[in-house]
Amino acid sequence: MKIFHLTFTLTFSAKLSKSLYFLSKVKNILPSSALRNLYFSLIHSNLIYGLNIFSCTTSKNLEKIAKIQKRAVRIISHAKFNSSTKPLFLRHSILPLKSLITFQRSSLMHSIFYKYAPSTLIEAFPLQPPNPFHDLRNTNCFTIPRPNTEFFKKMPPFAFTTEWNSLEEAKLNNNRVTFQKALKYNLLNSESV
Repeated sequence: MKIFHLTFTLTFSAKLSKSLYFLSKVKNILPSSALRNLYFSLIHSNLIYGLNIFSCTTSKNLEKIAKIQKRAVRIISHAKFNSSTKPLFLRHSILPLKSLITFQRSSLMHSIFYKYAPSTLIEAFPLQPPNPFHDLRNTNCFTIPRPNTEFFKKMPPFAFTTEWNSLEEAKLNNNRVTFQKALKYNLLNSESV
């Protein structure tokens, strides 16, 4: 499994680095708005493709990918190589990798919770059984399996359900588009703190 994670991360990092190279070549020619569009087509589209799968890798591998994303945001902002990226992410309304992972996982769990995901996924993530006598605060929560190892805590049955259960009122919005807008707004604001 470690070999898979390492191979995948190296291949994925190389792909993102190529896109970063293209961005850096045109940064002095194009305005920030065009560079932002290029970021979304070259970097962001690759980041979100399969993010729910590769987000289960080690934090060291995720950090490599996050560094590439930060370099890309500095390029589209015409910022120095060592400038802080927090205000740059906010200016362009781009979620950093960690928040992007939360966004993608929560979007998937929203589709499972409101039952517009495939039935096999809905069956794989059971909800807490309702209590007929009391309204409990975990009524809208998924059952979190007990982890045997630290490795299991990164896997979808544990990580995704934990992510969903930690959401506040945003998860009560059953409209997918409105939910995603509210979630992105909350994640961007939490980054600014």
